[in-house]
Amino acid sequence: MSGRTDVRIVQKPWGHETIWAHTDRYAGKILHVRAGHALSVQYHERKDETVYLLRGELRFRVEEDGALRDVALRAGEAY
Repeated sequence: MSGRTDVRIVQKPWGHETIWAHTDRYAGKILHVRAGHALSVQYHERKDETVYLLRGELRFRVEEDGALRDVALRAGEAY
């Protein structure tokens, strides 16, 4: 994928996704999560993920060394 692409907005029960890039190996999206809502657990075997929190606070679970642990982020932080 290179060049101009369509931006899609996909409605979700917790808010919506703004998808600005998508291939079989990469997705660029902005998640708009309404306060008090949660997303389902997901696991990627062949994908890396980066999280940058624009506003608010976020608590999410990550797997490290075979165990799940909670990570808390505030606006301006990344994981």
